[in-house]
Amino acid sequence: MIGKLFIIKSGVVKIYRHQEGREIILAIFNEGDFFGEMVLFGDEKVRSASANTLEKSTVYIIKKEHFLKLLNRNPAIFMKILNTALERLRKANELIANLLIRLTEDQGEDRVVGLKLTHNQMADMTATARETVTKILSDMQNRGYIRIVNRQISIHDLEGLKSSAGLE
Repeated sequence: MIGKLFIIKSGVVKIYRHQEGREIILAIFNEGDFFGEMVLFGDEKVRSASANTLEKSTVYIIKKEHFLKLLNRNPAIFMKILNTALERLRKANELIANLLIRLTEDQGEDRVVGLKLTHNQMADMTATARETVTKILSDMQNRGYIRIVNRQISIHDLEGLKSSAGLE
C-alpha cells in the first residue's frame, strides 16, 4: 500500500471501522482537515480505519513520495501535521482518562475499574483506534498513573492522571 495524505477541500468525511457487524465512527473531518498522515511517517501498514464522504466532497490526495518532496521544500508543513497529530492524541488521552475515571469504583487508596475491558472495547467507548488505546494505556502505566494486571486497571495517581489528560 502506498502512503497517502488526504486533504479535504470541501465537504465532510467520516473515518470509521467495522467491528462485529456494526460501524464505529472514529472522526468526522470537514473542509481544511486532513487524514492519513500517520502512514506517511511510519512503516507502510494496513489502515486501521476507512473513510467515506457524508456529502459531496472534494479531497486532494498526495502520495507519500510527493509529500516528502514537498516537505523538504516547506518544513512548516511538518509542524502543522505534528501539531494536529499531537492535538488528536491529547484528545484521545483525555477521552481514555475520563473513561477510566468514570468506570472506577473507589477502593480506598486505589481506584479500580469495575470491568475488565479489552483495548478494542475501550476504543469503541472513546471513538479511538485500538492502537491508540494501547499506546496511551502503556504511557499511563509507565508514568505510574495506572497499573494493569490481568486486564484489571487500577488508578494509582488520580491527580497525575487528570493532569496528564488536561482534566484539571
